[in-house]
Amino acid sequence: KADDDAAPKKREKPVAVMKRAGAGKNELTLLDSAEIFKMLRDPSVGNAVIQQFVLPKGSHPAMYRTTWRRNMASSTVLISGHRPMGENNIWHTSSTLIDANTILSFRGISATETQHIVAGIVLHIEKHGPPCQFSEATCDFIKGEDGKMQFLQMKCFVCQSI
Repeated sequence: KADDDAAPKKREKPVAVMKRAGAGKNELTLLDSAEIFKMLRDPSVGNAVIQQFVLPKGSHPAMYRTTWRRNMASSTVLISGHRPMGENNIWHTSSTLIDANTILSFRGISATETQHIVAGIVLHIEKHGPPCQFSEATCDFIKGEDGKMQFLQMKCFVCQSI
């Protein structure tokens, strides 16, 4: 993509996020309702994941990453961008424009909430999935504009067959 494709653009609110593997990190692109259908029909896009766009609470993009551990304390970090995602219907459409991040160890109600959610996911998979036991699982969450915690993905896990 050309650099000017990633520039902030006046547009309707994004409805989806497209994630593709990039050089050393994932590339994220915000898509409005017209662009999502173009991307789905475009074979040059290659392998990509498309997720629902959740506007995070606050003006900056932020995500909670929680690591649950079976025999150790769980931990949560808050990953926050330095620049706003968008204002007045002008959206930064590419992660290249918001890639300066701060990562902070996080405690509090949100950390406790995400740790309980990850523990519940692990319990569900162990009970209903293939016979395995997790020792660790890391998941990403966004606290939406409505204050609800939204599960994004299980980033990684360690488990053994039993």
